[in-house]
Amino acid sequence: MNVKVENLPNSQALVTIEVEPERVADAREKVYQRLSKEVVIPGFRKGRAPRRLVERYVSRELVDDEAESYLMDEIWDELRTGQLKDSPLYDTPQIRVAQHDPLVFEMVLTLQPSVQLGDYKSIRIAPELVTVTDDDVMSAIERLREQQAQWQPVEHRPVRQGDMVTVHVHGNLGSQPLAVAEEQTITVVPGSRFIVPDFAMRLIDMEIGKEKEFAIEMPPDATSDPAMANATGTAYVTVTEIKEKVLPPLDDATAKMLGYDDVATMKETIRTTLLKVRQDEARDRLVDRILDAIAAISTISFPAVMVDQQVESMIANREQALKQQGIDMNLYLRLTGMTMNQLRADLRPIAEKRIRNYLLAEEFARAEGIMVEDSAVTAEIERITAAQQDPQAARRNLSTNEMYDAVKNNLRIERILDRMIAIVTEDQEPVAPAPPAEPVVLAETSAAAESAEDKTDDESKKPKLIIATH
Repeated sequence: MNVKVENLPNSQALVTIEVEPERVADAREKVYQRLSKEVVIPGFRKGRAPRRLVERYVSRELVDDEAESYLMDEIWDELRTGQLKDSPLYDTPQIRVAQHDPLVFEMVLTLQPSVQLGDYKSIRIAPELVTVTDDDVMSAIERLREQQAQWQPVEHRPVRQGDMVTVHVHGNLGSQPLAVAEEQTITVVPGSRFIVPDFAMRLIDMEIGKEKEFAIEMPPDATSDPAMANATGTAYVTVTEIKEKVLPPLDDATAKMLGYDDVATMKETIRTTLLKVRQDEARDRLVDRILDAIAAISTISFPAVMVDQQVESMIANREQALKQQGIDMNLYLRLTGMTMNQLRADLRPIAEKRIRNYLLAEEFARAEGIMVEDSAVTAEIERITAAQQDPQAARRNLSTNEMYDAVKNNLRIERILDRMIAIVTEDQEPVAPAPPAEPVVLAETSAAAESAEDKTDDESKKPKLIIATH
């Protein structure tokens, strides 16, 4: 038997096996002997018919197929205990007959992923300088006050930007009457969707009870009805009510309403929280840069089936998140204008990077000898449970094997990342982060689709190290 092994990309290998003619003949003979005991030939008991009659009743194709199948299994068993015993398989091999005479099998092996780390200890990356200014704190407080704002009617002034107005509208667009509710309430802000884009801003300076005429034109891409593209018309608008947003005062009473003792405590707590959030975000960005830098100097190979499994796991997670919001996957796909194949294609680069990060982290942990002692896991469980309202119930939940392993895995990941950061930031002074890039303006999507996207996890933001296994 002649065996050749050729390494292929993506952790695969092609094994070509040429089988000796004598072995093929022997396998055919064994098949004939077995079939002669099973085939029914008129005038003979099973197994008693002459060989020449058996050959007339049994097709050559059937004998060849069964002989090849028998040889496939036999040869695979020999290779697994012999020449390929040290080949770490990730998935079931794919075997086919490449040639019948002489008999040649081709076997594609899917191997376990492999990683050869580069000189990661030579990498140096400066951490980000994280700060929180007084303006940052006040902006956060303003957002909290905005959430508690009240809309109060005003009567003796015209419409201003930011107002909420109730209007009565009639008119036409093209040959159709305007389809507007009898008493429509809108907020006068840029981008408001009312009649045509930004029409609400044209209501500024209107007064209550006075009708005003507006020429309108539908943009070519602002409607799902192609017949209405570029349609023109006239809108007659009467403002019937104006409300302005009134924020609560910045005083101790408002601070108490928001859950703080006083304004000073609120500012200090918000400053501490903002700093922690920004430090975590900066750490995530640093880890992502570190993993990219290590990947650039390392050799990593993993099978495509591993990516397929990760993509399906990510889809299942997204489907579960959507289900919790009352949205099924088919509706989500319709709202986002995607097919399932397009979703898989979009997730594939994220899945590949997630697997890459996982493999790099695992190899890094082996190189650095990173482990987590049982005592550390127990201490972490105690820390977690002590912060719960019912520590005993929390301790019972965390004492299961599954939760214990999860806590241990999280600790291990933190130790891996801490060690990576310690190595690459050694002797590096923190530097101010680069200013954010100009925002990218995306095409409009439906509000429901945007909501669904916002509530699902953004897989690309953080360097995930946990992947679905086979």
